[in-house]
Amino acid sequence: SSARVASNNNNGAFRIKVNGKPVGNDIQVSSTGSYQNWQEIFVGDEDLDVGTALIRVEILNGGFNLSEYIFE
Repeated sequence: SSARVASNNNNGAFRIKVNGKPVGNDIQVSSTGSYQNWQEIFVGDEDLDVGTALIRVEILNGGFNLSEYIFE
């Protein structure tokens, strides 16, 4: 999976939860040079079960933009 992020600082962090359980490790967001300079960051190879799920993005430390999260 990957995330498309933009940040002007190195302080951002978030985690993904599926059905209330964290998926993988917390994701650190480094500076991309500005809040509109988008970069795709690799998040991990996490397997999800087939079926309906509640997916939540939990912001641990703000200061970044998150455009999309891609499960592949």
